[in-house]
Amino acid sequence: MKKYNPEKYHRHSIRLRNYDYSQDGLYFITICTHERQLMFGNIPDNEMMLSPLGKTANEYWVEISSYFNSVKLHEYIIMPNHMHGIIEIEGAINQGAINQGAINRAPTEASGGFAGTLNPMLRINLSQIVRWYKGRTTYECRKTQADFAWQRNYYEHIIRNEQDYIRIAEYITNNTANWPDDRFYSP
Repeated sequence: MKKYNPEKYHRHSIRLRNYDYSQDGLYFITICTHERQLMFGNIPDNEMMLSPLGKTANEYWVEISSYFNSVKLHEYIIMPNHMHGIIEIEGAINQGAINQGAINRAPTEASGGFAGTLNPMLRINLSQIVRWYKGRTTYECRKTQADFAWQRNYYEHIIRNEQDYIRIAEYITNNTANWPDDRFYSP
């Protein structure tokens, strides 16, 4: 057995230290598939053509605001191996959302899948939203693609002003046209 090497295996948080991700605000997130595998479709002629897994990723992204009533979704795009979206948290107390997934892991059929309720006074934060989305899509995608997985973490950017929002919204809107130049591009 290999000895644990803290220099090699130390995980650093990519979140802003001491920032409260449950406070009202706009957040730009990017979530990649494991090893950036092309699972969500392809882009012929600058238009995203969703695969069945891409349709699942899209379906559960749209469902976020129904599940977390303190969340509003803005621009988003499902790309072949990742997704981008702008999430707005407003009124960080979630008023009685239905919990359809585990908080700390993707549910399995053996654990009963998705059921239960959230505490109506639970403070919702960005990582809980992303965790729910990743868990729900993983559960559904693995019904048809057993090896489907997301990357371990996600990228986020706190949107601090209108110019930042406009720049990011345009980036999302034009993402398919710029796919060959995208940092997540994989032929």
